[in-house]
Amino acid sequence: MKRILLFTACLFAGSAYCQGQIGNSDLEMWESVSGGGSEPVNWNSFLTATGTWSTFAQDQIEENTTNVRVGSPGSSCARIWSNNILGTIANGNMTLGKINMGSTTPTDALNYNFSATSDSEFSESLTDTPDSLVFWAQFNPVSGSDFGRVKATLHTNDDYRDPEDAASQAYVVATAEENFASTNAQWKRFAIAFDYSGPASANTHILITFTTNMTPGGGSGGDELYIDDIELIYGTTVPTDTDGDGVTDADEQADSTDPLDLCSFILGSQTMAPSATWEATDCDFDGVSNGDELLAGTDPLVELSELNNDGISVYFDANDELVFSSKEQIIGSYVIYTALGQKVQQGDISDKTSFKATSGIYFVHLVTDKKVYQFEIYRK
Repeated sequence: MKRILLFTACLFAGSAYCQGQIGNSDLEMWESVSGGGSEPVNWNSFLTATGTWSTFAQDQIEENTTNVRVGSPGSSCARIWSNNILGTIANGNMTLGKINMGSTTPTDALNYNFSATSDSEFSESLTDTPDSLVFWAQFNPVSGSDFGRVKATLHTNDDYRDPEDAASQAYVVATAEENFASTNAQWKRFAIAFDYSGPASANTHILITFTTNMTPGGGSGGDELYIDDIELIYGTTVPTDTDGDGVTDADEQADSTDPLDLCSFILGSQTMAPSATWEATDCDFDGVSNGDELLAGTDPLVELSELNNDGISVYFDANDELVFSSKEQIIGSYVIYTALGQKVQQGDISDKTSFKATSGIYFVHLVTDKKVYQFEIYRK
């Protein structure tokens, strides 16, 4: 259901530009629904459906706080899933509009989502013209060959429906849609361009729908789709990201990171799509590219990565001194190398060691009477 409206984001750079965004696009706010269950504020599911069969609707949406992607600024996401009801698959469905349940046959034209433009609870106003739709998703189908689906339609002040009927086709200003395969139990960022092919030219609303299958009634019971951090992108106001690490130059300045170094950034500050160069780079030198680490849900820039520790850790303290920590006393020597393999410091292991070096990634080798330990550290 909906208790907040679309909000407007403004950037000031000599002049002001304001673009509409979807309310509760980060899916952090949830509310109880009459009859039981809950929905994300500003979004709707079968729990608030209409139509002949709406009284038989089941709860197929939940707030999830245990599978939030690494790097998300929030603490929750939405999970929708499909049910097998006497051999018929009811796909998971989350929309800005309202679901009409008019038939027990999934492919029947009486089943659709629609913008109820006269009711702000079940429609989303938008007169701006975004370039693309961006969101994060994790799609886990029972069968690896099935596809989930998202469709966003900018339309006129009419009750547009998805799937489209003949009348709805005339209401379309632009569409961004994609059928996506399994993400292999990992979070993935999607960016889908809007196609402004019309036939209409001026939009007043947007309808977005996420479903667990591209075909009504397709897939299997138990297919699940996690969704988070939905955003409309406007090309005319995209801020500058000089080094392509996904963090704007302005945010890098606020974070005290280097806007010219693509490996100097804070993961939680990424608000833009990183460049292909950044995705191909391996900032933490662990043999896995930054792009693959994001897909795997791991951190592409780790301040401390213990490769084989046996309870030993190496890190910088608040005074920028290198600390060797262990449950037992460590006796031996250490050697520090740059990321290019150049030896920059060595000595006997002590609790704390002064290490005055420029920012970057270093490898620390500890040689003890038991074994050699390797650590990867990042100095800001």
